[in-house]
Amino acid sequence: MIENLTTLSYSLYHNKGVYALFLGSGISRNAGIPTGWEIVVDQISQLAALNKESISGTAEDWYREKYKKEPDYSEILEAITHTQEERVNALRPYFEPNNEEFEEKLKQPTIAHRQIAQLVKKGIIKVIVTTNFDRLIENALKDEGIEPVVISNPNHIDNVQPLIHNPITVIKINGDYLDTKFLNIKSELSSYDAQMENLVRYVFENFGLITSGWSAAWDVAIVDLLKSSNKFRYGNYFTFKGKATKELESLSAFRKGVLLQITDADKFFQELNENIEALESLQLQHPLTADLALAKLKKFVAKDEFRISLHDLILTEANDSSMYLNQLQYPQPTLDALKIELEVGITKMNTLSILLVNGIYWGKSQHRFIWTKAFSKFLYPPDNARSYSMWSNFQKFPLLYLTYVIGLSALVAGDFSLLHDILFMKKWSKYSEKDEPLLEDIYAEKVIEKDWFNQMNKTNHHTPFSEFLFNKLKPIFEPLIPNESDYINYFDYFEYTFSLAFISQSGDNWTPLGRFAWRMKSMYKRETIVHRKIKEAEEKKDEFELSNNTLFKNYGEYLLINTKLMNYLDGIHFR
Repeated sequence: MIENLTTLSYSLYHNKGVYALFLGSGISRNAGIPTGWEIVVDQISQLAALNKESISGTAEDWYREKYKKEPDYSEILEAITHTQEERVNALRPYFEPNNEEFEEKLKQPTIAHRQIAQLVKKGIIKVIVTTNFDRLIENALKDEGIEPVVISNPNHIDNVQPLIHNPITVIKINGDYLDTKFLNIKSELSSYDAQMENLVRYVFENFGLITSGWSAAWDVAIVDLLKSSNKFRYGNYFTFKGKATKELESLSAFRKGVLLQITDADKFFQELNENIEALESLQLQHPLTADLALAKLKKFVAKDEFRISLHDLILTEANDSSMYLNQLQYPQPTLDALKIELEVGITKMNTLSILLVNGIYWGKSQHRFIWTKAFSKFLYPPDNARSYSMWSNFQKFPLLYLTYVIGLSALVAGDFSLLHDILFMKKWSKYSEKDEPLLEDIYAEKVIEKDWFNQMNKTNHHTPFSEFLFNKLKPIFEPLIPNESDYINYFDYFEYTFSLAFISQSGDNWTPLGRFAWRMKSMYKRETIVHRKIKEAEEKKDEFELSNNTLFKNYGEYLLINTKLMNYLDGIHFR
């Protein structure tokens, strides 16, 4: 299964500007920046010193006992300073480094801040919401030559253009340290100004979300905002160190998000950036069109010196397709939605399919591992189905589709070893905790039920999925098989081998059937390719192409399985 960080990297790269960052105090911790509450506690200590009193318990208990009320940041600051300038100067030491701290690189942007600035520079991130009062993120952006639009109090909101038009907007939901009205204590954090609340809700509803340095344990108003924002257009990723708080777990579950354990913010954003840079590097060489990709393939497949280039071309396209399909968020299950997702899947795999068909046809035996390696990228899709059985089943579609692509190509190329590798491939089952035959998990009826498929396409086919694949694959194979009758024969022959392989591995007396089956029974007094191949097997015995230690070890093994298949077909009545 693809790691969540990899999936997130891919999604960010292919959805530039649609994810927002939400940064908590944890991201500035390594820089030596105190939290708002830590500032309050320190200033209470200073207030006690001015009153020539000692604090025996906690600072906040001393304050409550003396003043008979909860600590209020603004009141405390006003008590220990007299002017606005004095108040600003009192705050600077918490957020700005002295000479010693500067040498130790404290109270300066961390690796995480600088990596975020790189993401902004690439256009990956356009909105940052933060609870922090410091200016580390702004400074990191300015070091990259980026001037952020900063919203640190409600008065700023009317004076800025819409978020999507700014290169980067930093929303400081609790204020800025040079604004003495910033929010610190729990009562202040329990609600926000209506304008600020509406702005942040807009972000939470219309952008994907990545949190860092935030536990969800204290910011009541933000948690409420996240839970009241009921549109989840893009993914939500909630990062945590060590163990996630119960509040973060609850929030992630509510927003159908992903909990992502990280070592720390520095490493997380660095790895995220490295992954995106790797994708950018690949994109420089990435085919812009299927025609260009095919031209590259024909060049690479012809000479051994391009073997690595061929490998990278195919695997890049396979990674691109599989990662895109794996990060899809499925809607409510309807036949219309299913039809759309089916077309999305085929469109996304079109270039890969063209490369595989032509690569297998023109390639050599030493290239075989490349085709199976590309196929294996689709073996373990993530569970994005949201408990809907229709989508859980549909996630197997890319594997079934590519089984047809590679299997049919192998037949056209006469590569029966590759045909065996694909039809007899196994995958690990978490239920049985052992390798199971892949075909038993991906046949047509297990991917989309027959009645659904017919209803979706307003057809009444005996084998609707088979008909669908027959029509979709035809244009891809047409340059190699221009004669339609030849294409029909190859398609029928492949589905026949699919059924043989299924029975051989399952040990059952039944098998899923393709269009070859009803064609065998409906073509009155006319032989299909399958009839002819069965006769050919009877004549050639162990020299037959399927029983020459290829799909089967010998003719006896083939005959046993074929007899089971024919007996099963005899009992089937197509109407």
